[in-house]
Amino acid sequence: MVKPLNMAELQARVKVGVRVAKLQQNLTQNNKDLRSTRDHLALLASTDVLTGVYTRRWWFDLAAKEFSRGRRYGRTFSLLMLDLDWFKQINDTFGHETGDRMLNQFGEMLRVTCRQSDLIGRIGGVEESGHPPHRELPLDSHPRRGRRRALLVQCRRHRSAGRR
Repeated sequence: MVKPLNMAELQARVKVGVRVAKLQQNLTQNNKDLRSTRDHLALLASTDVLTGVYTRRWWFDLAAKEFSRGRRYGRTFSLLMLDLDWFKQINDTFGHETGDRMLNQFGEMLRVTCRQSDLIGRIGGVEESGHPPHRELPLDSHPRRGRRRALLVQCRRHRSAGRR
């Protein structure tokens, strides 16, 4: 600005500066909101609503990466598949709400029982799959046998409680 000051020009410049500052604040808030929405949508896309474990697509993508990494570094790769037998009978006998609760509890048991590094996903209707990275599991023994047994006990308790 040139001296002497022109008050109208000064007021106009201050008004523009305030407007730019407000626009920058709005842009910063909008970017935060967009990141939050993106993260929420990623969670919805990656998580099965009934079990809380990875969705089929997400699990297969992650498992493929782990498989490739294992092959590249010569590491072992194990896969554990679980199937809830007689699940259709539970839905037919006790209703879908009970079946949904059972799936939710089963998913919770898997999340609590498995290591954080294990990839747990819902593959189909009631098939669950787990991938413990960098583990070699003989077919007849599993280091998590006690936890597997706990899962079976919990499932049996749930099943017998539903009959009462």
